[in-house]
Amino acid sequence: DIAEATNECIHAFPWYAELTEARQAVMVSLVFNMGLTRVLKFVKFLPAMERGDYETAANELLDSVWAFQVGKVRSLELANLVRGGTDA
Repeated sequence: DIAEATNECIHAFPWYAELTEARQAVMVSLVFNMGLTRVLKFVKFLPAMERGDYETAANELLDSVWAFQVGKVRSLELANLVRGGTDA
């Protein structure tokens, strides 16, 4: 459930609360669809998100097996939300 994924994000990522609503939605979507264990394997994306380097974070999302698996439309949609931080 979305509430469970949100709760996992809150507890796993101390910086989650500081994100815009759109960036929080991206994190929740990733955790909801892949599970926290798999999201934790995004070893370049997560540090970029934590430090607020959203351009790098978006690029790391697009340069992942996940992006290939979900397809260009969905991966670009989420990467653009990470870059811009609005329109969740």
